[in-house]
Amino acid sequence: MKVLCVNCVIGEFGGVEIAAMNLASGLVDRGHEVHFLAAMGQSTQLTPRGRDNSELLQDRRGKIHPHYRKFPRTYPLGENHGFLRKFLWHAQDLAHPTNETLFAEVLGQVRPDVIILHNITAIGMNIWRTIRKSGVPCIQVIHDLSLVCLNMAQFRAGRQCSGLCAACRTHKLFRFSMIETSSNFAFVSPSHATLRTIEEYVDLSRWRREVISNPNAFLVIPRNILSGAKPRLLYIGRLETSKGVEMMLRAAQVAREQIDFELDILGAGVLESSLRERYAQCTWVRFHGSVDQNAVAEFMSRATALLVPSLWLETVPGVAVHALFAGLPVLGSRIGGIPEHVFDGRTGRLLPPGDEPAWSAEIARVVADKQQVTLWSDACLEEAHRFDPALALDKYERLMAGMVVASVNGRSEGGAPI
Repeated sequence: MKVLCVNCVIGEFGGVEIAAMNLASGLVDRGHEVHFLAAMGQSTQLTPRGRDNSELLQDRRGKIHPHYRKFPRTYPLGENHGFLRKFLWHAQDLAHPTNETLFAEVLGQVRPDVIILHNITAIGMNIWRTIRKSGVPCIQVIHDLSLVCLNMAQFRAGRQCSGLCAACRTHKLFRFSMIETSSNFAFVSPSHATLRTIEEYVDLSRWRREVISNPNAFLVIPRNILSGAKPRLLYIGRLETSKGVEMMLRAAQVAREQIDFELDILGAGVLESSLRERYAQCTWVRFHGSVDQNAVAEFMSRATALLVPSLWLETVPGVAVHALFAGLPVLGSRIGGIPEHVFDGRTGRLLPPGDEPAWSAEIARVVADKQQVTLWSDACLEEAHRFDPALALDKYERLMAGMVVASVNGRSEGGAPI
């Protein structure tokens, strides 16, 4: 089967990019012909190792065929600008006709059997209309809340939004109007929670909906905690308010008044410089910045527990799934899709998001209870099978095959129940 994957960038610096590339390479390994479309010049970010996209694709044995197009935008992704330029950027992203022209050009070249969309920001929301007109079966993978929210997280000013603002409602109505008559769309979410949240605002019943884990393969190093070594907690992720990292650090600081441990923080973001300055005198906190997957695996092998203190409705914290395969217990927020990947009392503990006293108490407890950590670690390895990438790829192949058959027969299977 010929598959066209689409994501705004090709790289492995974020969860969406890792999931998109793992799905593409997994399909290649199963004999499919995979093409990958990305926006040229739309990311100022590099991979953790500073490698460019051509090197990444060489890692996939040259079997993923890249396509780059320069879609019209006022500035690259990741930059911050004033209201007028930001408004123009979103207007271009939502409705610029060149988005459709360039995408139609790629469709004509590739002639795919199936299209798989990931994050199409900077490529153009209106390519949905081009896909509808083409009749090619399309799977939209849901990695966040971008289908209904312009900032993708329904999180603003340090708190979760209670609903959709006027701008997000307008964006949602326009976006879904482009596929209103389409029968060849499917929506795949890696978590039930995120799909349910989106369905609070959009009726997806006319289309197929599936919950399929991201087919991610993780580098794992056997646990290597030396006898008598000081307990080490670990945070991996963006340093942003929505991730709860500020609360986590405050809670950890209180916990350290009761028991000694170290905290390693892997990742970068808008809060990095201010946090480094604030905790410069705390020798128990170490900021390591962005690191590659080898370093992530090494830190996981030596950690006592992973902290996932998110405040927003996170779809899938990939590091929490990685931790299962690494036998690393997780303390995570009871929000979004996190409870589907951290099994409370078995592989770790779920805690109220933003509840600093609860987090402080649990951090102190897990650091002190080595026996509990060992039990949770063993359970992680037992539960990891749920997220075997082979199972996810099986489900994707069945979904693609069913959509192609339905398309050929001129009919749709419709909104099948989850």
